[in-house]
Amino acid sequence: MKNRGSALMVVLVLFSFMISSLFTASLLYSHQIQVKKKVEDVMVLKDITIMIVGYYQYHTMNGMLFSESYEDENYSIDSTVLEDYDYYEIETSITTKKSEYKFSFRVNKNNSNISYFTYV
Repeated sequence: MKNRGSALMVVLVLFSFMISSLFTASLLYSHQIQVKKKVEDVMVLKDITIMIVGYYQYHTMNGMLFSESYEDENYSIDSTVLEDYDYYEIETSITTKKSEYKFSFRVNKNNSNISYFTYV
């Protein structure tokens, strides 16, 4: 009778260990999926930021800059252009369904170089 009790204890300990291992693995997997989605969102916003900065650099070389707004089903992009003597200061806000992302930068009027960039 003592052998049955100790065998049952061993089985219960092994079963609880397996259940806790499966639970931990499922939590880690779901966390990894969430992190992957956030990284993908950040990479898309980074690409949009690079395109916006390039767009304003190009238009600084070829003419005058104006404040603009753009809306898509996934994004809303608002840019405000402030003109100073030597540079344009551009403040941009990108709003998605999940987050809001703001940055500011300066473009030199003479050579179209970025002299300042910061995330707000």
